[in-house]
Amino acid sequence: MPWRNMSTQQQKYDFIKIYQKQTYTFKTICNSFGISRKTGYKWLSRFYASGLAGLDDMSKAPKHVHNKTPPEIEQVIVSLKKAHPGWGARKLRAIMTRSEVYQKLPTDSGFHQILVRNRLTRPRKRQRKVAAYTQPFTGCNAPNDVWCADFKGQFRTANGKYCYPLTVTDAFSRFILCCKALDGTRLVHTMHAFESLFLLNGLPKAIRTDNGVPFASHGVGGLTKLSAWWVRQGIIHERIKPGNPQENGRHERMHKTLKAEATIPAKANLSSQQAEFDRFVHEFNHVRPHEALGMLSPASVYKPSEKVYLDCGRMSYAKDMMTRNIRTNGCLKWKCREVFISELLTGDTVGLVPSPDSKIPEFDVYYAWIKIGRLEGEPLRFIGVRNV
Repeated sequence: MPWRNMSTQQQKYDFIKIYQKQTYTFKTICNSFGISRKTGYKWLSRFYASGLAGLDDMSKAPKHVHNKTPPEIEQVIVSLKKAHPGWGARKLRAIMTRSEVYQKLPTDSGFHQILVRNRLTRPRKRQRKVAAYTQPFTGCNAPNDVWCADFKGQFRTANGKYCYPLTVTDAFSRFILCCKALDGTRLVHTMHAFESLFLLNGLPKAIRTDNGVPFASHGVGGLTKLSAWWVRQGIIHERIKPGNPQENGRHERMHKTLKAEATIPAKANLSSQQAEFDRFVHEFNHVRPHEALGMLSPASVYKPSEKVYLDCGRMSYAKDMMTRNIRTNGCLKWKCREVFISELLTGDTVGLVPSPDSKIPEFDVYYAWIKIGRLEGEPLRFIGVRNV
């Protein structure tokens, strides 16, 4: 019997018709259709059981799923996801694992499939990876090694007023230390917020910021009144490279979550927006699992610093350094002459380190450990270092 081109379904129907005529042997019929006798008997059994409908293609999905998630557990997962739209499968599973009520839960991928099935997630856009940029910043090996600070992008509240959120986090534990709804970036409000943090949590080893106001300036050493105050407390001020927010990536990632969960939509005014920030901070610190912490909450990792904040006065220097006070006009006095340094350091003290090989007076000028410039020439003049 010659081979004929036909669909699989039509092939099954023709096979049954030829078999019913009893003209050829069963083996011959199977050979002509290019199938084994086992397949032929399977088609016959389906035909006798259900007629021609039994020859239709059947689903290959298993009839019984051994590890299928119970509907009540799936409903809890869906409800938890709706309550926390910004959380992924791993965070949801970590939260439910903390409860002793749920003895057997799906895997992370199982959670994800439930979210996909209920249309509660969407695929991420593929992003091009940027090569890392390294810089000798302070290592984040324990709480309070590094604090990250920034003003999240301003936005308007419902009453039309601008809100400038001042945010501070501990880089090691991701603990949000401050999320303050301010009406601007003025120095007095920023310093007040940091003073409250220092009194409550002690002092960090370093604070990492960008190069914006009020953290940095184009003045000597890049200092501002705020960063000079930090230096007087013995805090290292680290500034990321301009245009490289990935150097403060942990803080920027928190900002993404803050924007999605606490600023959209904006609240009626600064007071109600601050209440929303407080709600977000409590959830972020005490409830939300963090993958970098092994799904622990930041509050379970963070602890206050042992370095106590003191409202110190002027800087102190090593005994082998000469010191000079900065007058109200921003000058230091040298041999009956005044040399302008910076009005920023008015009322403070700088240290001078003489150059040993120079025949004329030359000095490196330091503010704490920061070299802010040189005194050189005849007559003596100050050449500032703008970036350190």
